[in-house]
Amino acid sequence: SPRRLLLLFGGNLGTELLFAAALGEFVGAIGYDVGFGELLLINIGVSLFAGLMPVPGGIGVSEGALTFGLVQAGIPEEEAFAAVLLYRLATFYLPPIWGAFAFRWLERNDHL
Repeated sequence: SPRRLLLLFGGNLGTELLFAAALGEFVGAIGYDVGFGELLLINIGVSLFAGLMPVPGGIGVSEGALTFGLVQAGIPEEEAFAAVLLYRLATFYLPPIWGAFAFRWLERNDHL
């Protein structure tokens, strides 16, 4: 149905926008400024590239590609790598930890 199609594509667009904004916040925390359009382009390009690689979760591939994209946007390599590590830590590596605690709580309280 058109409603479900809109939800599918709208949710995907919203996700990409939020991940690009999060990357921008970490780049800003390092002390640099990159335009939102560039961040969106970098994030979408890396998502496509990492999806083609046969590596679960794009571990290593995403970090390298994000760093490359930020360096091409004018950020020095060391600072770009630091921003990418913080970004991936907050968006990929840490969420399963608190998700496991939430899952256990849901099971203990008979919600699952």
